[in-house]
Amino acid sequence: MHSPVALVKCRSEGMNLTLEAELESGATIIIRQNYPGKDPKEQAWKSCKFDSEVFVLSYLKENTHIPVPELHAVVRGNDTNFVVMNKVPGVMLVNAFGLFSTAVKVQMRL
Repeated sequence: MHSPVALVKCRSEGMNLTLEAELESGATIIIRQNYPGKDPKEQAWKSCKFDSEVFVLSYLKENTHIPVPELHAVVRGNDTNFVVMNKVPGVMLVNAFGLFSTAVKVQMRL
């Protein structure tokens, strides 16, 4: 991951700031930052959610064959957290779901 950044795209500015960076080496990484909470209760919830996401990704990587991103850096701060991970190749289900037939969607039981 020690390669200069060639291009950065903003992927989301909702609950988290999500950036996709293409490196000169050809690798693609994702940088996510959660925004600070409006009050201590919301901040505690956001920190807990962040920790849970990091734990789940780590657990899946170590205990299953499900493709998950490799975590390159996890930074916890007082009011915001960052995670840097590689981008898993493929199409996200949310982007492909509309292409499936009704029968396939029913089989998925979403």
